Amino acid sequence: MKIPKKTKKYCPHCKKHVEHKVIQEKTGRERGKLTIGARRHSRRSNIKGYGGFPQPQMQKGKKYGVKKSKKVKLVFECSECKKKQIIGSGRRAKKVEFKQEH
Repeated sequence: MKIPKKTKKYCPHCKKHVEHKVIQEKTGRERGKLTIGARRHSRRSNIKGYGGFPQPQMQKGKKYGVKKSKKVKLVFECSECKKKQIIGSGRRAKKVEFKQEH
């Protein structure tokens, strides 16, 4: 999916249509490996067939309904007040490419 680097949008802070810079939101960091939940999961996952823990992993393939693309969140930064807006839950795309305006 090709997205322009700059677009005109309504800014709720400036209360007018202004040019916005489009940025792809970064994914969050992974939680630490030494959290209590992670330690408990690794400890219990060694016990096979005991209490149904942990649940089986979801397998890949058309039959199992695994998505082929990730949702991409776009952040719009106002050129005047520098406030950022995250729009919705994001669009689904395999690859995001920002194109230059000429």
